[in-house]
Amino acid sequence: MRPLTRVLRACGALALAMVILLGVQPAAAQQPPQLPQSVSELIRVREDVYAFRYLNHVSLFVPTDEGVVVVDPIGGGGNPKAPTALKGAIASITDQPVKYLVYSHSAPDHTTGGIVFADTATIVSQVNAKAKIEARNDPTSPPPTVTFEQMMPIDIGGKHFELIADNLSAEDDYIVFSYPAQRIVMAVDMARVRTLPFGNLGNASPEKVTGFLDRLAALEWDTYLSGHGPAANVMGTKQDLLDYKQYYADLAAAVKASQDAGQADNSEEMVTAVRAALMPKYGTWATFPTGVAANVEGVIRWSKM
Repeated sequence: MRPLTRVLRACGALALAMVILLGVQPAAAQQPPQLPQSVSELIRVREDVYAFRYLNHVSLFVPTDEGVVVVDPIGGGGNPKAPTALKGAIASITDQPVKYLVYSHSAPDHTTGGIVFADTATIVSQVNAKAKIEARNDPTSPPPTVTFEQMMPIDIGGKHFELIADNLSAEDDYIVFSYPAQRIVMAVDMARVRTLPFGNLGNASPEKVTGFLDRLAALEWDTYLSGHGPAANVMGTKQDLLDYKQYYADLAAAVKASQDAGQADNSEEMVTAVRAALMPKYGTWATFPTGVAANVEGVIRWSKM
């Protein structure tokens, strides 16, 4: 289905041009590469589920008759106006206040700016995130008022949501947000859609990430929402998740083949060889080929730990 574009109301001094994609499946979200990127977009994932993208960061919200559930204010990472823009986008859809603000994890680019919802919202995170957010002492980013260890249900307005903790280590604070009735999940930073992993794989080792991906794939869902990416890479399917997992295996195999051929670790020759090996399957992914060198560095770094 083709995108339906409309302009939403101005929010404060910021005039928001949002693109609302109605009933879009992930494969249909592709846009011609010559079109300019919007600053912000509101993507209607289901009749009651919205993904809000501001530059490279993505939030999610679900309106109900008793209030709105939001995942991440996304005010960090160079996006200080994003929380206010997000609040304006929500107001364009519903008059209900935000009742729950969920922090997907403690990273500042996702949790900054929660203050815009603090007057009406209960702020929720996994228990490990609380101290990290408090330590930043950022007045725009109130720490969670409710935390949980393993799983927390949210029931509001006749809708049921689940927050599922999934730590890659004892210190991690990641959660999976699940809306079972709509078969949608969101897990920020740990899985991307047709996009290379971040940098030098700093979040976790390939083994831990692929274990997380196996657990995520085992849940019941049809649509995955990423916390980052251009519009064409916000939504994905289980096949996209499996492809992302396979990328880690193919990356490691290409690095090993380069080492076996006598090429020095992280050398230009190695990066060129790995890029060539991955190109047939992954050459169309976002951040390819520029992200390959850092991914190679990450594989080598983790292999020596």
